[in-house]
Amino acid sequence: MTRLLLVPLALALSTTAFATGDGSGGDGESFDNGKENAEDSNIVNGELSTQGQYPEVVQIRHSSGSCTASIVDPAGYWLLTAAHCIPEGFEGDEITAFVGIEPDSEILQSAQSEKIYVHSSYDWGGDANQGHDIAVIQLAEPLTGIVPMALNESDIDSSWYDLEVTHIGYGITSSSRSDSGTQRWGTVPIIEIGEDDYPDDANFADQVITFDGDQSTCQGDSGGPGVVYSGDSYVQVSIASYVAVPCGSGPAGNIRVDKYLGWMLARGVPFITRAGSPPGFVCNRRLDPEDPNSNSLGVVDMEVRCQVEYHAIEDVTKVTWKWGDGTTSEGIDATHVYDRAGNFSIQMCATTQLGETSNTHCVDRAGIITACDVPAAGFEIEPIEGLTWQIVNRTDVSTYGCITNLVWEVYDEDGNLWREYGGWEPEIEFDEPGDYRIVQNVGGFAGQDAAELTVQVRRAVGSCNSLGGTTGFGALGLLLGAALLRRRKSR
Repeated sequence: MTRLLLVPLALALSTTAFATGDGSGGDGESFDNGKENAEDSNIVNGELSTQGQYPEVVQIRHSSGSCTASIVDPAGYWLLTAAHCIPEGFEGDEITAFVGIEPDSEILQSAQSEKIYVHSSYDWGGDANQGHDIAVIQLAEPLTGIVPMALNESDIDSSWYDLEVTHIGYGITSSSRSDSGTQRWGTVPIIEIGEDDYPDDANFADQVITFDGDQSTCQGDSGGPGVVYSGDSYVQVSIASYVAVPCGSGPAGNIRVDKYLGWMLARGVPFITRAGSPPGFVCNRRLDPEDPNSNSLGVVDMEVRCQVEYHAIEDVTKVTWKWGDGTTSEGIDATHVYDRAGNFSIQMCATTQLGETSNTHCVDRAGIITACDVPAAGFEIEPIEGLTWQIVNRTDVSTYGCITNLVWEVYDEDGNLWREYGGWEPEIEFDEPGDYRIVQNVGGFAGQDAAELTVQVRRAVGSCNSLGGTTGFGALGLLLGAALLRRRKSR
């Protein structure tokens, strides 16, 4: 590998310009960890991460600078980062982790460190490209609701050459900028593998080198993960360690995660090696069978079967269900019967166990259940002006999504169908006074219902009330005949 000027990727808050920079270093105290001071930084030519794209990648800060880290345990207590991100002699309560930060945005979560382990073979005064650049941080409080980064346990060999690694970090976008603090990502291929290319060079035995002449890590991306995708899932294969300067001008060095899984276990760090989403659930009777989040629709008494989905279902130790109708149950696979109509929400809480660490993840889906009964039709009608009347629909719509069609039929006094209307509350403009019968037909998922009303239509002169109420009209006012209300229901 061509020997370029190499620097660690920690972002220093420094008044000293970087050796090849333009003198535009950030403000604050100098970050002296035995290496050259670094400028502000971020993934070079990278893409902005979308909200929630990499929630397990966080920024860590202390009084001297900032880096990137990944959450690696299900309970949210442990972070994986680079050793040079931890200034020599730092105490455990001096580093703070931040979730979801970027300029002018809200900090979603934060937590301070409680304990730090730096690899004992790391030398703060050594070369930037030395090995063992790895550290773990235990937080005093967990970062919750985040699926941890899965760590690669496969040996990296020659078959990995040219495989693309996606680097994620909060660093600057070039060696002359100070735009750190926004999460970005960039994809760069593996061009060298330490054990294959440098079998006699201890400095490179635990590293993979990435470079494509375009995208690159930069200062502030230190400790950030390099991930490899397989479908929609990914695992962390490396930790950003050092880079040539200016950023992007040469290869970047990354510490292999697979070399240090035993070291992490020896320090009590729980982690996962299988990529996947947090526990979720699916239910039957879905409107869209291909969409696990689709609403379930049925007729009371409506039986619903729901089950947990998780990539490591054997690690699920307990599941509780709240069905939204005041009842609860337990079990990975659960069945419930809704004996009344309504729109119901489900909450599923699954507890997973990894070693001695357990974590409970809850999923709430509002209104996911629609239990329908036969619709309850009903309406009133009131005059507006002249021969124009307004229908006031009293059909029960307390359960949303159960009514599928609605038709209004108006019959003249000879019993002939005079007109049909659609819509929820149509206006009816009669051609002439007379006795009319109005029929409401309501169709729903659970069946049909109907209501009808006979009304004597006269030209209004005074004030009036709706049909069925108390009348108070002038001499030429409306004569509201007795309502003939019939209802019929069917499934």
